Amino acid sequence: MNDVVIIGAGVTGLALGRRLANEGKNVVVLEADERVGGPIRSLKTSGLVVECGPQALRVTEHTITALEELSMQDRIVEGSAAVNTRFILWDGKLRPVPRALLDRSFFKKRELLRMMAEPMIARRDPPRPDESAFDFVTRRFGKAVAERLLDPFVAGIYAGDAHQLEMAAAFPDVVKWERSGSVVAGGIGSRRGAWRAPAWAPKRGYTLKNGVQSLVDMLAGSLPGDLLKLSTPVDRVERRGAGFLVRAKGGNYDASRVVLTVGGARAAAIFAPGPNVPDIAHDLNAQPTSFVASVHLAFKASEAPSPEGFGWLSPTSQRKDVLGVVWVSSVFPAHYPGRTVLRVMIGGAREDVSKMTDEQLLLRARKVVAEVEGIRADPAYTHIQRATLPQYNVGHAARLARLRESGVDFVGWPYTGNGVDAALGAARNWS
Repeated sequence: MNDVVIIGAGVTGLALGRRLANEGKNVVVLEADERVGGPIRSLKTSGLVVECGPQALRVTEHTITALEELSMQDRIVEGSAAVNTRFILWDGKLRPVPRALLDRSFFKKRELLRMMAEPMIARRDPPRPDESAFDFVTRRFGKAVAERLLDPFVAGIYAGDAHQLEMAAAFPDVVKWERSGSVVAGGIGSRRGAWRAPAWAPKRGYTLKNGVQSLVDMLAGSLPGDLLKLSTPVDRVERRGAGFLVRAKGGNYDASRVVLTVGGARAAAIFAPGPNVPDIAHDLNAQPTSFVASVHLAFKASEAPSPEGFGWLSPTSQRKDVLGVVWVSSVFPAHYPGRTVLRVMIGGAREDVSKMTDEQLLLRARKVVAEVEGIRADPAYTHIQRATLPQYNVGHAARLARLRESGVDFVGWPYTGNGVDAALGAARNWS
């Protein structure tokens, strides 16, 4: 009998499997694919490191702790100073975000006054758990902030729609800050007693030698014995007394507990209606998603000088044909010698681009960088990555509560937090 069977070998499943094994638990991690990492994948091609998933890591508690535990300090590649300079596209111009707050063509005087009045706005008591991110920010800071800052921010993180995203699920810390009476005051207060990075940690956003995939590769390599089983899709999960029977390719696994870290149709298929199967397929199928295409354009640096900064995002009101562009060669020049590399993000909740061909996506990306950045050179290399991202839309918390009534645990990106640090935190805090 296994103490825990974990379904999915993304960063959450690997980190949880490692932690439980170190605690002496009998655990197995089942992965349908022949590789680990889920959406995290780094390609080394044409002398470049192409990230198919997250572009960079943040200096946050769970990620830094994991790197320390895995002795990966010497693999850190700190981003350039440009990592902290981010832009918003507004009226055809790229405006640095901090300066835009004081730019009267970006915010009118009355909008700035409304923003600064946030500490005087009464908190909602009791809070609405299903309030959208757009409604929350409008209530606290005014509609202009929601439209011009939140909207592109949500596009960059979730490729989602701020009108649909559930605030408490997507940004739980900000909701907690309001309980102090003011989001601003709560944010400032949260710094007291907060985790502090060790002296060896990078001072700003960073990646790893050979890319972010290095982290999941090290997690997988640290698992003892034959705990990790690749190319082992799970057919279904059935109740067996107080525990579960996990039917998978090549054998069955009895388990006291089951942790599911995968989402979407793959998760729903595991719980297709049948004898002794928890009745949760409908809720799993109801998880909304958005489809995103990332188009990497690599130019010779002599033909397209690298912009300075992390990149830019577009509010929906400005351009719906693009979410934003990451200037990856500006942030991590060591990974892109002699090249100017841009990552153009297209689709998300704004537009269904799932049926667009590679040629159509490439033409779209080149059109965007030509019109916004003036880069019209022919790229020396291109790469297109397609991905489906889970959305924490209104009703997410209620749906997750119903899923957990089945006795199965749901953790990881589809359920409990977007991004590497949230995934590692979910694994660390699971009990």
